[in-house]
Amino acid sequence: MSSIRDHYQAGLGFHDSGNLQQAEQMYRQVLQADPRHAGALHRMGVIALQVGQNQAAVEFLRAAINVDAVPAQYHAHLADAHANLNQLNEAAASYRKTLSLAPDFAEAHLSLGIVLRRCGKPAEATASCRAAIRVRPQFVEAHFNLACALHEQGDLSSAAAAYEGTLRIHPDHADALVNYGLLVQSQGRPDDALECFERLVRLNPNSALAHFNRANAYGLKRMLREAVAGYQETLRLEPTYGAAYHHLAVLYNELRQPDAALECALKGLELEPDSATLCDNLAFALHTQGRGEEALVWYRKAVALNPSES
Repeated sequence: MSSIRDHYQAGLGFHDSGNLQQAEQMYRQVLQADPRHAGALHRMGVIALQVGQNQAAVEFLRAAINVDAVPAQYHAHLADAHANLNQLNEAAASYRKTLSLAPDFAEAHLSLGIVLRRCGKPAEATASCRAAIRVRPQFVEAHFNLACALHEQGDLSSAAAAYEGTLRIHPDHADALVNYGLLVQSQGRPDDALECFERLVRLNPNSALAHFNRANAYGLKRMLREAVAGYQETLRLEPTYGAAYHHLAVLYNELRQPDAALECALKGLELEPDSATLCDNLAFALHTQGRGEEALVWYRKAVALNPSES
């Protein structure tokens, strides 16, 4: 295997089969013979990206572009490395260069949209996500990021429609189920929210967040015992989930179970000792038990922590 071409082709074969170590050896042999071999420089950059060496990736990819600035993929991979390094302006510039060379590169439109969202520019991100969808109408992550960008702009009806579009393509998209469920819950649609969170629990039965969100939806529907069970399952999966203690203390007080409310409030306060809400619920439970003087101590602490609620 004496020629540069043979070494390069062997490297591509190793690379495509996932053997990065052998691929790198082949590319390095190519670069020893021809330090300006754009393909080998690019592929070294790709390997660096794959193993998380993003600064090395930037250096290899810039070198490849200095030799041959035409391939759009070189600029796209450079943009990926910049994005991984949180160099968002450089990433956006490289994605835009990619798209000037390949206007129908759907992944580059989406990646630019994601970077623009990270830059706090959701309106521009919306345009990029829509461009990705025009190129590839069934591009699920483009629909999802479009929904997120619209959500960030406060355009809730359009965001809801975009989440629905995401879920039509991929009904089990976990992040879309969470975001859409929370959105419709905020719009006063607890049945739709509960449907999302029920599906999420089926998909991720060991997710504390899924059980917590479902419990919240049960609470809004006044299905209090189901809500209690949901928060208990949340805490079984994640014993330090402080918000679950908050909600359980409230529910137990509402269900006139002061002993259970007291226990939850105390456990919550071990995690969040300056929580006015937990202090208030602890005081309520103590008052219900007839322990007025102790209750007054905790009421005063709650007021001190949050005077605006007094």
